[in-house]
Amino acid sequence: MVEIGPAVTRGGSRAGDTRQRIPLVVVAKLAIMIEGQEGVDWRLWKHLAQTVEGLGFDSFWRSDHLYSVMGEYDRDTIECWTSLALIATWTSRIPFGANVSPMTFREPGVLARTAASVDLLSEGRLVMGVGAGWYESEHNEFGVPFPSLKERMDRMDASFETMRSVWETRNPRPTRGTIPFLVGGGGERRTLRAVARHASLWSMGGKLPVDDYRHKVEVLEQRCGEVGRDPGEIRPDGPVPLPAARRRLDGEIE
Repeated sequence: MVEIGPAVTRGGSRAGDTRQRIPLVVVAKLAIMIEGQEGVDWRLWKHLAQTVEGLGFDSFWRSDHLYSVMGEYDRDTIECWTSLALIATWTSRIPFGANVSPMTFREPGVLARTAASVDLLSEGRLVMGVGAGWYESEHNEFGVPFPSLKERMDRMDASFETMRSVWETRNPRPTRGTIPFLVGGGGERRTLRAVARHASLWSMGGKLPVDDYRHKVEVLEQRCGEVGRDPGEIRPDGPVPLPAARRRLDGEIE
């Protein structure tokens, strides 16, 4: 996952240093996202968390699903929020979070309490990833209600204020007083409005052709204009799938 941010230039030299310094332009931050339901066990999870931080990546993310999204239903799956609590204790620098947690799985107020605990464990590094939910079969298999798209979007829209209220009024409170939101999805009518209103980060959740991605960014800019927000405050991602990475890591730690 490549998180795309505004360009930052760095230059200048120390006193007495006559060498010319070439400005560094930072246009992207490299992050890693793992599909935690695709054959990951706890031993591999610890290895991944410590390796991602040790190699200097900017952040670490995982999906929140109950079983494989690739049709391999016998694969090991590690529960999302348990795994995030472990990242909080196994790492010390990187921001991390779910990309994203469906609001169909957990009541927003209860999830806010869980998120506050994980944020405190990490000393303020958690990002709260929020989505409406899309994977109907896992809901059916695990007895989780899967309402209409409108109801799921309504539930997601309401969750932001519910979670903020919990963080602002109930102890223990998050390290920063609140937790930044990542919103997942590219729906132009409702999802991008939610991104404009609430998100610090935006995840499309899949790789798009360049023209399609550019169009989504333009729509987001329009939605930001509607609510009076600077789109530069929102950091988008650009996912780059690496399906061979898991096989190499498996071999490395055997």
